[in-house]
Amino acid sequence: LNSEYATDFTVTAYDNSDVVIDSIDVTGNTLVQVVPIGQLYQYRKIEVIIKKWSKPFRRARVCEVDFGVVRVYEDDKLIRMSLVEDMDLLSSQLPSPEFKFTVDNANREFNILNPEGFYKFLQERQQVIAELGVELTGVTEYVPLGNYLLWDWTSDEGSLTASFTARTNLDLMSGFLS
Repeated sequence: LNSEYATDFTVTAYDNSDVVIDSIDVTGNTLVQVVPIGQLYQYRKIEVIIKKWSKPFRRARVCEVDFGVVRVYEDDKLIRMSLVEDMDLLSSQLPSPEFKFTVDNANREFNILNPEGFYKFLQERQQVIAELGVELTGVTEYVPLGNYLLWDWTSDEGSLTASFTARTNLDLMSGFLS
């Protein structure tokens, strides 16, 4: 949920019979982007009720509601990343870029045994948007590296990291060419 001024609000999901599936209360929010996690499977309707906002005499504004979890990794949370783009000059293979990245998993977000974690929400072909932030005169400018699809992931228990591999749509087409 991306909301500019909402500090206290409730997100409720309903099924086809208007029965409440799950309701999540958020209080004391100070962030612009909030991730209320709940069991919102097979919902028909989602209701957002804003109870309180941080700036008086202003309208509360919900900018967007994203289904899924949006995670941004920067500075000390992004351990490693690599982007490999191979080109075949003979055109005998499709060029499919591969984006690999490793993030800090000390809080066990991506541990399969953590019931509160995000591991159960990971699926193949989820969107991964790679951007590189460059700081210029105190302002961070983001340079897009590409849009990828999540292909593989592992939770590295010993090093407390999680590693991900993402590829482009071209990788899906390679199966059709053989």
